[in-house]
Amino acid sequence: SISVMDAQMHALQTLVSVQHATLHSLTWSPDNRTLAYEQVDEQGKTTIHIIDLTTPQHQTSIPLTHNLSGLNWSPDGRALIYSDGGTLLVHMFQATTITLPTSHAQQVSPFWLKDGRIVCLQIENGAGKLAFLLPQ
Repeated sequence: SISVMDAQMHALQTLVSVQHATLHSLTWSPDNRTLAYEQVDEQGKTTIHIIDLTTPQHQTSIPLTHNLSGLNWSPDGRALIYSDGGTLLVHMFQATTITLPTSHAQQVSPFWLKDGRIVCLQIENGAGKLAFLLPQ
């Protein structure tokens, strides 16, 4: 389960409780109002879940085709970048669209820098190198 402790009120609130799945890769948005995490069910199906703490009953779910290989929030909290088995994808929380440069390499462990660039590990022919991407 995932629970949040209010240190001032000494109150514990359970946000997520699952019986037949495992939870991984928790990450808070920059404003600390939204939580994203990975859930893997008994059949191995992976989903990213996003909970806005102001309305925890309304969750967003993003099914993955493969396994999650990293996720990270944009500095302004309007987007979540993640790697679905080596392919970088962006989930937008506003109407704008972000386009990432195409690559034939696997791209994992994305991290959004404060200047807007994204750094990730690019793996091609068994060799990995850091790559800086500028989303459009």
